[in-house]
Amino acid sequence: MKLYIVPTTHVQQYWHLAEPLLQLALDKGNDEFTADQLKIMLTQGNQQLLLLMKEDKVYCALTVQWIVYPNDRVCYITYIGGKNTKAGFEQFKNWAKSNGGGQSQQTTQNIDPAILPYITYGLEEAQDLYKSAGPEYYPSQTYVDPSSQTTSALDLAETRARAGSPLIPAAQTQALSTIQGDRLSAGNPYFADMMRNAARPVVSEFNTAIRDIGSRTAGAGRYGSGAMGEMESKASDNLAQALSQRGSELAYQNYATERARQDQAVGNAGNIAMQDYSDINQLMNIGQINEGYSTDALNSDISRFEYGQNAPYNKLQSYLAAAYGAPAPINQTTTSSGGGK
Repeated sequence: MKLYIVPTTHVQQYWHLAEPLLQLALDKGNDEFTADQLKIMLTQGNQQLLLLMKEDKVYCALTVQWIVYPNDRVCYITYIGGKNTKAGFEQFKNWAKSNGGGQSQQTTQNIDPAILPYITYGLEEAQDLYKSAGPEYYPSQTYVDPSSQTTSALDLAETRARAGSPLIPAAQTQALSTIQGDRLSAGNPYFADMMRNAARPVVSEFNTAIRDIGSRTAGAGRYGSGAMGEMESKASDNLAQALSQRGSELAYQNYATERARQDQAVGNAGNIAMQDYSDINQLMNIGQINEGYSTDALNSDISRFEYGQNAPYNKLQSYLAAAYGAPAPINQTTTSSGGGK
């Protein structure tokens, strides 16, 4: 059997082997520690874990704590569980004495011959990998070419942008026409017909009034008199006033309606022009979706390539970690002029 000193950095790795044995000792104690609390003490370096092992089996686990006095350094066993042997206890005493202090002490430690061949092999492999050409960069193209849909969409967009939208000049022309008043009364080809239709009942009323004036003045024997002329003149003034009022109403109505329509058309011109790009944008989206699938495939190929490139290094790293991470067995020579306890 050999006594292994477990570094604080490896307590977690070997705790599952030590815990069942130490739990036996903890159960017999006065509840000073739980197993988890003891584990924390070990990982923080407040205590130290030692394992008495033969091959891969642990026969005894113990924890120790060093107490430093003014003139000495003493190793106390805090918990011990499992089966100890005389040879194992001798190894512990030698280790404790070699680390227990004294007036002068010189210790030489060597790698355990049992694991030395594995470490040597790992270092030789590392040297070979270092001298090799090393990982290669992914040999193929690392970006995705635009899809045919995206290329077509870009071409269409450029052509469309260079040509411009016919709606924009039309909107500008419409706006200028609105500012100049081209769609007001004089510019409305239907305005004259509207005026004739509006004037027809007014003129009819005027004609009726003139006939009534003639009949009344004739019946009174005053046909052609000055009074008849005054009545006819008044009727003519009423006709002119009615026609003028009706014309003003129609002109304002035409003006307001036409201006509202023109302003609305001008406001919508930009949105209408942007509709030219709706098909192009849809085609662009389709192209980007296809490029996304291609990108995923490319990334998968790159990952697979890099995995193959890094596999030897990852395996070597795991190999060396296993070799160096094993608990270091006692394999040291100590010369001391003073003793520990």
